[in-house]
Amino acid sequence: MKPPTSSRDIQTMLDNPADEGLVIIRSPRVGFFRRSRTIKGKRAPPPCQEKQVVEEGKVICFVEQLGGELPIESDVTGEVIKILVEDGDPVGYND
Repeated sequence: MKPPTSSRDIQTMLDNPADEGLVIIRSPRVGFFRRSRTIKGKRAPPPCQEKQVVEEGKVICFVEQLGGELPIESDVTGEVIKILVEDGDPVGYND
């Protein structure tokens, strides 16, 4: 099953009473979603995995923009339930 990708599908997930307490971290930038950083031409391990607990302020992914990879940090402390986009997918503001 493919994860929800439209804003309506994500909102439906949040409206489900069983999902109270879920927070969706949205992209603050436009670019391409990257799960990990490229270092000297090689992909580093992803800083965040599904089912992993992350702290507020921890880098969880990157947005590639104009050849650079900009870190995206978690706004909250909690467990990563699902990553809703695939590596390399284009993202816009609030995706």
